[in-house]
Amino acid sequence: MDVPTVWAECLVNSTEAQSVLRPGILKRFLLSFSGRSNVLKIEIIHLPFCLLHYQLEGSKSQQGISILVDGYRRAARHMKEEELSLTRRPNGVEEFPYPLGREETVQIARSYLSSLRMARTFSPSVTFGREPAIKHIIQYPFYVVYRRAGGCSVKFGMVDGLTGKRGGTLANQAFLSALYEGKPRLSLNRNH
Repeated sequence: MDVPTVWAECLVNSTEAQSVLRPGILKRFLLSFSGRSNVLKIEIIHLPFCLLHYQLEGSKSQQGISILVDGYRRAARHMKEEELSLTRRPNGVEEFPYPLGREETVQIARSYLSSLRMARTFSPSVTFGREPAIKHIIQYPFYVVYRRAGGCSVKFGMVDGLTGKRGGTLANQAFLSALYEGKPRLSLNRNH
């Protein structure tokens, strides 16, 4: 898609990211004996999301609704644009390409809006504009925290860089998909 790319500012620091992913007390105690409780590395990655804006018709709100479509998870969520703090591209950061075309992105957003309608989030009189405005591709920040696992393996966890919430299985899968499909050169010795 031919839309501008912007960068979302990471609002969480590395200490907060580690504490979100820290195992419970008993597990930490058991892992300390095996040497697997130590953090090997922390890095910030940016995954591409597409921001779309739909006009609402028949609504008291004149603002419309903004939807973020995750290019690798192929899922959507609501986003308040005023909560999105944009910044310049960080130095030395690789960019994952947005993997979807316009039609697939709009279809994912429409499916999400249908699920909102089924959940009765909007009154029946509210309708959505036919075609959304595609505003940006947003490089969205996540912390990736790497820890030693059994044997010579490494496990990782992710933390959303804007909300500070633990990234679940879908976020982990999106990261792995982005690594596999996008193949940017990640610097594996960078600590934040």
